[in-house]
Amino acid sequence: MFFDKLFSFGRKRPDVTPYDKSREKPLIRIGCCTGEKMAGFRSLETGRFREIMLIQSDRDYREFLRRYAVDPRDVDQDVLES
Repeated sequence: MFFDKLFSFGRKRPDVTPYDKSREKPLIRIGCCTGEKMAGFRSLETGRFREIMLIQSDRDYREFLRRYAVDPRDVDQDVLES
C-alpha cells in the first residue's frame, strides 16, 4: 500500500461531480479579444456565471464534460463583448 502511493506516477482523476440541471446550465464563455475559453455554469435563477476551468485544448473540454457529467448537446457558448 505504501509503495503504491510512493511510486504512483500520474495524477488520480477527480471523481464525477454532477451539477444541478434544474438550477444551472453548462456554458463556455469565449473572450472576443483573446479567444480565451472558460467553462462553467450559468444560474437559471440569477444568470450569474460560475467559472469552473480554463479550456485550452480539446482534452480540457472533454475533462470538463466527464468531470461534471455534462452532455455536449447541453453546452451553450457565449462570446463576451469588450
